[in-house]
Amino acid sequence: MRDSHEVLLLLATGGTAVAAQSLYDDLSDVWVSIEVSVACDYSNPRTRAFAMGTAKPSRNSSGALSLEQVCNAFDAVKPPNWTYFHDPQRTRFGEDVAYASESIRIGLRGDCDDFAVLVAGCIRAIGGACRIALTYAEHGTGHAFAEVYVGDARNTIAASQYIMRRYSVVHVFCQYDQKTAGWRLSLDWSGSNSGQYPGQDPLIDPNAALRFLYVPIHSAADFARTQRLPVPSVP
Repeated sequence: MRDSHEVLLLLATGGTAVAAQSLYDDLSDVWVSIEVSVACDYSNPRTRAFAMGTAKPSRNSSGALSLEQVCNAFDAVKPPNWTYFHDPQRTRFGEDVAYASESIRIGLRGDCDDFAVLVAGCIRAIGGACRIALTYAEHGTGHAFAEVYVGDARNTIAASQYIMRRYSVVHVFCQYDQKTAGWRLSLDWSGSNSGQYPGQDPLIDPNAALRFLYVPIHSAADFARTQRLPVPSVP
């Protein structure tokens, strides 16, 4: 029997494409991954100042990253604060990606991959670990959204309960990341549920996409050394 509050944990297949790819597609994916990763420019002074200003100081005295800060940053960027502008230069996994600092400079405007890059850049700037999902569905439609690392199953359930309390929702979407052995909370702004909140269903689930690509936005060197990523504390 399920509780009235439902936590949906979906197992992802990993970061590989659904179907076999050509060498051109492989090289294209590498180029897109580099482009998206660099665009997050979380070390840029404008991005860092914006991220810290929107996340606000954590209520815990330790100063460590908290899920409250993640939600504060997401709320400051999501619509109606964000204005959607279509990018006509479409490729398989998106378009020309705006730097996070540029999206801030022009007043939070752009399309889904610009939004995902800004959200991931903000979370990384305040000490979190993210990845960006790039999906490609039927009829040439594509989508991008960020996910924040929230740790093991126990911490993910606590994080989901916080999201449900904060946003008065009964459904939270997370996916398991096999490479880092932890759960990721979606930070999409255009999912199927009404409103926008961390953990809503993404517009295109990577598991249902024709192709998908995950771009890690965290320190690969630190993870290789410690096999751990930063986990936001739950209020």
